[in-house]
Amino acid sequence: MPTLRKRRSTAAAHADADAANTSAGDGNGGGQLLLQAGGEEATAKNDDEAEAALAAAKETRRAKAKKRRLEAKQRLPRFEVLVEQGLMPLVVDLLSDSPKGLFSLYCVSKRSQPFLTREVVVKSSVYRGGNSREIMSDLVRRIEKRSIFLPSAVRMLRLINGRRCENLSDCWGYNLRTQKHTNLATAHYISRPFGLCICKDCVKGLTTSIPYSHFASSNERVDDRTLDVPFYDSQGKRQGPVVTTREIKQIEKAYRGADERMPILNQILKEMDDDADDDEDAVIKSVVETHKDAESKADAFIDARSQIESQRYNTSQNERSSKKLAKMKEIYETSRGLRAQGSRLGGGMEGELWARIRDVPMRPFGGAAFESVRIC
Repeated sequence: MPTLRKRRSTAAAHADADAANTSAGDGNGGGQLLLQAGGEEATAKNDDEAEAALAAAKETRRAKAKKRRLEAKQRLPRFEVLVEQGLMPLVVDLLSDSPKGLFSLYCVSKRSQPFLTREVVVKSSVYRGGNSREIMSDLVRRIEKRSIFLPSAVRMLRLINGRRCENLSDCWGYNLRTQKHTNLATAHYISRPFGLCICKDCVKGLTTSIPYSHFASSNERVDDRTLDVPFYDSQGKRQGPVVTTREIKQIEKAYRGADERMPILNQILKEMDDDADDDEDAVIKSVVETHKDAESKADAFIDARSQIESQRYNTSQNERSSKKLAKMKEIYETSRGLRAQGSRLGGGMEGELWARIRDVPMRPFGGAAFESVRIC
């Protein structure tokens, strides 16, 4: 019996120790879980603080950038200040040879529109030269004979700086893949038929040829080819030719013979002139005179520049010729010295060689032998 009790007490002691160890292990695991949870909270808190710091720094940068923009705007003179101080004509004059610069000025502020007159645009296009001058010459020719509606100064700038067909999605050369209308600059097409910025495909598809025998061809305001229907710009104002194929066909259907049709056509044109502004004749006259004056000044400038370039070229050529002649003279003098030295030599091959050279007739420098030399 004592042995059995001892064994039972020993087993009970081991069981109590195991329970104590188990409870101690559970306590350590719980502590680790608590530490892990605390670390995650600290990490999340640090992330939130970092995000808040980044957001604050970003907001600070935005505020500083906005402040710098405002300061820059305050430093730059506003258009109102330029207008009040009378500096806008000077700005326009500085851009007198740049139609693109004038159009950019208009796009920056529409307050500059009163200073962009037709005369300013005409001078700018002519002084610029190249395609701008050709386009403006064609426009002025059509304006002078009143075959197109008088375009405004901004309309002229759009025609000169235009790069794509203004029929937009109705363009006959519209690319369905790229969804873009014809690029006139890529097509090397600088003409502005009927005072419109349209491509060759639209000219072929939207116009009709007027033969020489047609009654309308006797009127100088009707071109040998005209639009089928009237054209209106984005602002709803009619542009392009004053007479279209539709109007001509209507006259042909209602009247017979040129004697009856011509008075009707003249009446239609007269009604259009009456509906126009009162000062349109004066404006057209001013535009034509300004174009002629600008053309004469541009031609004079080109002639003067060509003369200066010609003088520079002649001067350089004379310098090159003088250098070459100096070298030839040096060679000539050297050869004379060698001949004189060879004549004093004795017999032998050298004496015979120099004797032969001595017998060759040589004229002094500047003679006919050297005058026949071509200086390249």
